[in-house]
Amino acid sequence: MDPTDVLRTLWQQRWYVLPAMVVALAAAGYVYGFAPRSYEVTSTYALVNPAVPTAEELERDPALAALNADNPYLRSADTNLITDALIARLGAASTVERLQADGVGTDYGVGPGVGGNGFVVDITGVGPTPEAAVATTAAVGTVLERELDDLQRVNGADDRYLFTPLLLAPPDDATEQFSSRLRAVIVVLLGGAVLVFAAASLGRWRSGARARRAAERAAPQGADGHAGDPGAGARAGAVAARPGTTRGGKRAPVRSTGAGGGGTARARSSRTATAARPPGPADEAAPDPAPAADEPARGAGAGRTGLPTAKRRG
Repeated sequence: MDPTDVLRTLWQQRWYVLPAMVVALAAAGYVYGFAPRSYEVTSTYALVNPAVPTAEELERDPALAALNADNPYLRSADTNLITDALIARLGAASTVERLQADGVGTDYGVGPGVGGNGFVVDITGVGPTPEAAVATTAAVGTVLERELDDLQRVNGADDRYLFTPLLLAPPDDATEQFSSRLRAVIVVLLGGAVLVFAAASLGRWRSGARARRAAERAAPQGADGHAGDPGAGARAGAVAARPGTTRGGKRAPVRSTGAGGGGTARARSSRTATAARPPGPADEAAPDPAPAADEPARGAGAGRTGLPTAKRRG
């Protein structure tokens, strides 16, 4: 459909469209102003390498040699292994259940820091209020420190050989996420658009129904009182106005007895019966009737049939 036709239809059905538009705009304004809001805060942790004793330190301090240095993440050639393992543990279902037991929110995200550095971890907490977002982020940070320690002590490694977390950016100030409200407003406006077009369709349907009822009331009525052929009345009137012919040469109107030209049929049957009757004395003395109005003239100078008239018998 042409956009111009759409606009024309909306304008023609404006008394149906305008209330729907008002409802949609009011709903969108309410959602934007009073809908639940979302706040977000991010904290950043750095994973610091352990201070592994050198050979000289081990010679000077024999007690260092007795420490357990079996940290599996120190032996890995992949520097991102400890970060990947930590992110996986923080996203596990057990961590979510622990946060729920502590009474904090579970809407958070954990990922590598800016630039994808393997030793930087970002924690982003989300909440309906700034305080809830900060509490969620801080709780996830506490879980991060605990999980980092548990991951490295799988073989009983000493503290001297463990990665340690360092808080770089604490969760101080939460900011509102307008994108959440905008998404809700867009959804409401889409629903309002559907409501507007539904109102326009309703208006078109009612207009069509009114036009059909008006056409039915304006239709001509037949002889039996029912709506019939629109040209039947005109044809019946023309038949009623057609003049008939009597025996004395005078023309008389033929009365119509029905919508289908019953009067004409009766006049024709009368003439047929007269023609079929045998001639009598009165018929021989009577002049010929004038031609009917619907018969063509036989000549310019012939007003009668031109047949000789029988003489009256003495």
